[in-house]
Amino acid sequence: MYRKLKEAIATYNDVESDNVLIDAGATNILHAVFVRAKKLGGRIITYRPTFPYPLEYAKNIDIQVRYVDLDHEFKLNIEDILQLNPKESDVIMIINPNNPTGNIVLGSSNYMKELLSSGALVIHDEVYFEFSGFTFKDLIRNYDNLVIVRSLSKAFALAGFRVGYALGSRELISELRNYQQYYPIPTVSAIAGITALSDLDYMKSIVSEVIKEREWLMSMLNEVEGIIPYESLTNFILISLKDIGIKGEEMFNYLKQNGVYVSYYPHEPRLTYCIRVSIGLREENEIFIKLLKSYVGRLRG
Repeated sequence: MYRKLKEAIATYNDVESDNVLIDAGATNILHAVFVRAKKLGGRIITYRPTFPYPLEYAKNIDIQVRYVDLDHEFKLNIEDILQLNPKESDVIMIINPNNPTGNIVLGSSNYMKELLSSGALVIHDEVYFEFSGFTFKDLIRNYDNLVIVRSLSKAFALAGFRVGYALGSRELISELRNYQQYYPIPTVSAIAGITALSDLDYMKSIVSEVIKEREWLMSMLNEVEGIIPYESLTNFILISLKDIGIKGEEMFNYLKQNGVYVSYYPHEPRLTYCIRVSIGLREENEIFIKLLKSYVGRLRG
């Protein structure tokens, strides 16, 4: 089943099976890359704000993590990365679209090529690819130090089955296999993945509905005075409440009391006044926007 899943992923991504590495979730792919960096004595170079949990693993195995800051539009200036003098033993990690900001942080293939020319191994995390359509996948044909990370957890809704995968050159994928478990996913997950990949029309219809609901929710949020919803190419929206003085944790607690759960970021200074809401069904989105408007309205008198 593992081999069949690998072939299905290769077909879906228009690559050869030798260009595919499968593991139990995209996070495990990142872990394999980090273990390689540990062996080579390298660093992880990335930016803030971004998805923190894989980086905690890197710190736990004593890998140095260096950060640069995204600009005021949550864009990455590659000069900030290059000033850290990345070497072949280092890893540059880019989540694109970014989590939790939802935007494309690096949109130029020329900038990506500059990062690759440093010799460092570049992770381009594309787990939201189906929602954004943005990819640097074609560059794996020319660069042996680029690994594309994707997942069946988001658009394919298989989060519980933990099916993540990487795309890269044959040489890189072969090397990364040395840093993962021999049997990375159970048979039931492989079957679920094969089944999901056999019906791409269904996946595309779900993605289309999510994008439609995301646009509707953005239009509703733009009507709420004092908040700032950030444009997103994912299945969530980041919302700033700073202009009305509401911290993310305060809004989280209010929504939780009313049966709605969002994310907030007390340990990320730039996002202290933000929440991140996942796109739901229309009735769920309506409940969220009604509660948000009610709370903001009470504060504004």
